[in-house]
Amino acid sequence: AEPLFRSGKTTIVLVSLRAIGQSMCDEYRKTVVDTRLTSSLQLYEISLLENFAFRSIRFWIERNLRKSIQPPERQNHYVCIGDNVEEIKLSLPIENVLLGHAFLVDADGLVRWKAHGAPTEREKKYFVECVTACLAERKK
Repeated sequence: AEPLFRSGKTTIVLVSLRAIGQSMCDEYRKTVVDTRLTSSLQLYEISLLENFAFRSIRFWIERNLRKSIQPPERQNHYVCIGDNVEEIKLSLPIENVLLGHAFLVDADGLVRWKAHGAPTEREKKYFVECVTACLAERKK
């Protein structure tokens, strides 16, 4: 498999295309932040702007996103992409643009876990277990 994101660190990548998907991604982000695992991994949030209307007002959207993303430290790991969105959607793969998508990427850049939609409590627990296992594997 082709690496998604190679950084040498365990990484969580959250991808959304709509505000409703962003709220779903927030659930995954909060789950990891609440477990205090964030000091051991990287977390990136990506907002994809897929249609021309969004891309044409991208500057305005990015400026307002920056204001709404709190705390400010979180802004350093938030990316807004308007180019090659179809290619990105196909390569991940993202089929439902209304949902938020979460990817757990190991230190070698391979996707070890992925989910979409709003997580249940059971899925949140499993997500934390997968993150913990991925971090433990890296320490070996």
